[in-house]
Amino acid sequence: MIFIERPPAPGFLIDEQGKWVKEIKDAIKHYKNNPTKPFKFSHYNDKRVKEELEKIFTKCAYCESTYQSSSDGDIEHFRPKGSIIEIKRKPGYYWLANDWDNLLLSCQHCNQKRIHKIYDSKKKESLGKKDQFPLKKEKYRMSKPSDSFKAEEKDRLLINPCVENPINHFIYHDLEPVMIPETDRGEISIEVYALRRRKLIIERKKIRIHLFHQMDQTKLTLEIWNSETDKKKKKNLKKAYTGAYELMLQFAQADRQYAGMCRFYIKEFLKENDLI
Repeated sequence: MIFIERPPAPGFLIDEQGKWVKEIKDAIKHYKNNPTKPFKFSHYNDKRVKEELEKIFTKCAYCESTYQSSSDGDIEHFRPKGSIIEIKRKPGYYWLANDWDNLLLSCQHCNQKRIHKIYDSKKKESLGKKDQFPLKKEKYRMSKPSDSFKAEEKDRLLINPCVENPINHFIYHDLEPVMIPETDRGEISIEVYALRRRKLIIERKKIRIHLFHQMDQTKLTLEIWNSETDKKKKKNLKKAYTGAYELMLQFAQADRQYAGMCRFYIKEFLKENDLI
């Protein structure tokens, strides 16, 4: 997981005369009367909304897997609109159903409840975010549009990659590309987003093998460059080292799969070799 800079909301989504704003007004009116039937949302899943999200989330917002090859990705409500599992409440954050800051794009494995084999475990577990939104204290949970967003935001236990930098919440294991939590938010997010599912670890491992190979190449060219005394040869060796170094850094680019993992290992590599 990496930090994703979210641009301002597209104009059509916040247009007071548009269908998205109107739908939220209708939903608020609907739930004022304590209805027995849920409000049916449809506009958040509009093609125009998804196209805007695809510009930002070129891979899953949570696990960083690409989804275009097998599915289109799910429009994910960070604060669930329909219900909240932790308190068995319906509806959820219905007034945020079309809120730009509440919409992300994620893979189905992170967003939906599915059965997964978990790394370092023989058990299969039903994991995935779905309608989960855990807080430290329930007293801060919003139940209506007028409640304090600021108070609840401080108390949430899930990482929002568009609000905070996930690098402050995780490290990775030395031997396997497994996320290790450094904070409560890190621990809960790994569980809720199913970030220790075995198939995900396998895919991360494929990338890590290539990254480590490039690290070895970078280290080798650095050592040869440093040991050379001939000025002409040294100049050419510097170019070789610079090329290897730049190829290594490409693994950390924001659009690459598992850039968060790669950034961690690259940082450790740079420390070990006194390059930072």
